[in-house]
Amino acid sequence: MDKGKVDDAAAQTKRFLKAEKYNEVICAFTSQFESKCCFNDIDGFDQIEADLRRYAQLGGEVFVFSLTEIDKENSPYYLLQAKYPNEKGEVPIGGAY
Repeated sequence: MDKGKVDDAAAQTKRFLKAEKYNEVICAFTSQFESKCCFNDIDGFDQIEADLRRYAQLGGEVFVFSLTEIDKENSPYYLLQAKYPNEKGEVPIGGAY
């Protein structure tokens, strides 16, 4: 990926993260030698940008997914969605524990 495309991808990701207070992304970076996944919001943008530039230079692939879209109720993107009971056997109906 040339520098201009990397800059555009970084800017597009940053715009998305800044657009709404709770926008979050899942990033997957792969190269011939390694793979990395991360979950971030705007506070982690510097790391996303560094990884984007690193993996683009390695000739790898970069995927940035909107967690905001994936995490919608009844999302078609889930392969598995599970919540595990706490020590009392309670499972929350909504939200994180």
